[in-house]
Amino acid sequence: MTTAERIKLITEILHFLPNFKNNLSERKRLLKWDSDEILYTIKIEDLMRAVYLFDKGSISKEDIEEWANFIECREDLDFASEDLKDAIYDAANPTLSGENPVERLRRLSQ
Repeated sequence: MTTAERIKLITEILHFLPNFKNNLSERKRLLKWDSDEILYTIKIEDLMRAVYLFDKGSISKEDIEEWANFIECREDLDFASEDLKDAIYDAANPTLSGENPVERLRRLSQ
């Protein structure tokens, strides 16, 4: 898989592009976790998009948790700040953090 193809797949998942859940497992399987290069940096706008789509009813709390799990440990993703990294961790692990994943992202995105 080329770098451009990897970036396209990552972007589709990160931005909840239409039909993002179609073949999500397959798309995630195609993307190796380890990488020698950063392909995308998670920004506050990414969190804001997730909260907006949840508020609009386009995605569920479970979708956000799955999305955060996808992001959490990838070596080809970076974070614009430690606060973003912590929020993604909490959203991916609501049982451990004791927080609703949507509310955790909402607090940081305000």
